[in-house]
Amino acid sequence: NEIAVANSTLLREYSRFNDDKVKELMLAVKSWATAQKIVAAQNGFLSSYAWMNLVIFYLQCIGFVPNLQSAAFMEDHGVIADPDTNIWHGVNDLNTAFVSYDEVQTQQKWEQPSMAKDMPVAALLHGFFSFYASFPVGIYATSIRYGTFGLLKSVFHKSRLGRLCIEDPFETHDSHCPHDLGTVLSENGQVRFQLALQQADTHMTKCFDSSTEKPLNDLKLLWELSSTSKNGEPKKTNGNRRRNRKKNDHEGNQANKKSDLIPKQNQPNPVDF
Repeated sequence: NEIAVANSTLLREYSRFNDDKVKELMLAVKSWATAQKIVAAQNGFLSSYAWMNLVIFYLQCIGFVPNLQSAAFMEDHGVIADPDTNIWHGVNDLNTAFVSYDEVQTQQKWEQPSMAKDMPVAALLHGFFSFYASFPVGIYATSIRYGTFGLLKSVFHKSRLGRLCIEDPFETHDSHCPHDLGTVLSENGQVRFQLALQQADTHMTKCFDSSTEKPLNDLKLLWELSSTSKNGEPKKTNGNRRRNRKKNDHEGNQANKKSDLIPKQNQPNPVDF
């Protein structure tokens, strides 16, 4: 499967940036998502490959890695897509050319922002959770080929409202075989995805709070957090319980107010309920 080889090669090139910090973040996210049981396309969740695409897109958006498929970036590095002489530039009649890590390092034309150079993997992981916990899934698609915000999910005619849309880096929306990696998400899969990220973001925020005495030990609990109850349904968080309580209290108060407006003789007998 040549396209699978091209996909894995592109991910591997990204994983080599910044002293393997990208690779470490990829492994951390994959390990966490596996522990949360939200990895498996056949079960209505994202595939491992889709998760890695999310990691790279996030890192592109914060300037931690470049866009290896950018036409301008390729031109700067002297890479010209030529499928006639290089079969790996046109796998399955797709544009599969990109700049390699070695070419970036050798030519030294791309410079990572100074604030990103010393960023620890734990901070990157927290940023990843925060980034996707509030990602506007109803508007934008993620795309490592695009490399930044701006690609509207509406370019995929089969994208679904309220579901994450992830453009494949080679089988793009304008190719002869557009592929949205997020279409496998079921309704429950999307809910679990969102809830797990929000819980992780909240937990890591507490870990890095100055009042936390043992942030590293608390960080390990990330892998023990669960976004599901025993029956496999999304778990109700304390926040959800509080909101439900307030909602029930509000509805109860409204019912009492309405009851007060009904003349006593016209009020229904409790037994009728």
